[in-house]
Formats: sequence, C-alpha cells, structure tokens
Amino acid sequence: METRDCSDAQLIDRVRRGEDADEAFAELFRRHRAAALRVARSIVPGEEDDAVAEAYLGLLRVLRAGGGPTYDVRGYVLTSARNRAIQRAQARSRAVATAEPVLDGDGVEDDHTWAVEGDLLTRAFQALAPRQRQVLWAVDVEGHRPRELAAALGCEPAAISAVAHRARRRLRTLYLAQLAPVDTRVAVVR
Repeated sequence: METRDCSDAQLIDRVRRGEDADEAFAELFRRHRAAALRVARSIVPGEEDDAVAEAYLGLLRVLRAGGGPTYDVRGYVLTSARNRAIQRAQARSRAVATAEPVLDGDGVEDDHTWAVEGDLLTRAFQALAPRQRQVLWAVDVEGHRPRELAAALGCEPAAISAVAHRARRRLRTLYLAQLAPVDTRVAVVR
C-alpha cells in the first residue's frame, strides 16, 4: 500500500516499526504542515517554520521511541506546534534589554557607537562554529527557508532550524558577553 493511501494511524505505525519510516513520516508532514504553520504563525509570526520543524522533530523522536499518538495525529501536531510557538514567544519576551544608545544633539547615533557595536557583532559572529555561521547567514541575512537549505547542506529542514536557533542564542550570548565583560581580577584577602 502506498503511503498516500494509508491512514495517519497506519503511517504512525510504519514510523514506529521503521518500515518505510522516512516515506511515512514525510507523508504525515505533508498532510498536516500547512495547518501547523497557520497555528504557529498566529502566535509567532516569522518563526512559524522553526516552531513547526521543532514540533515535527519532537514527534519523530517520540515515534522512534515507540510512543506518541495512537489517533488524532493532526491534533497532536497542532498542539505541539502551538506549544513550540508559545515557547518561542515567551523566549522573545524575555529578551535581554541593553542600555539605550547615546544620541548626539541631532538625535542621530554617533558613528563611533555604530562602529564599536558592529565590531562587537562581527567578532561574535566570527566566534560561531563555521556551520552555525553558514546557516545563520543563509537564514537570517539572505532570507532562505530551512527547507530550501536542507538539500544543499545534506540534512533535514528541522536540523537547519535547530542549528539556526542555537546559532542565534550563541551569537546573542557572545555579543552580550563583550558588552559586559566579566571582572577577572582576583581579590587579595589580608
């Protein structure tokens, strides 16, 4: 029986058993992706692809471990996509605030401020692993979607999303660490 002709329950069973698992999971993805994107987009516009990729990656892990839904796969996927989107929205709201830039008399930031911040950002970006730099540049600067990059980089779209997410977190950490360096002086106790 072709994967297109299988019910969701049959596809899930195939993934759990490892029988044409890739094809079966791809069919589940195809069937419910658009609805999951709509749900995630309503919560975190612009990050819906990442939220849905994370939801499907979680589903795949659970199915391979023998767990997951036994019926209502769509409901499971939509709930998972909603939860991932909510997590992303919460993370976005916890973003670290930095000091306001100093403005000169005309209300325009001093060129020196831009140069320093640009230099800090460049150093933080260069400190990322090569794969993280490549994916982050392609996704966030050039605007490519994870699914567009997957074939070129030889991995799944979910993996691209995960690398981009980790790269963004690491870039933020590296940048902020340069703004507020840790005091490494040793206190002398008398």
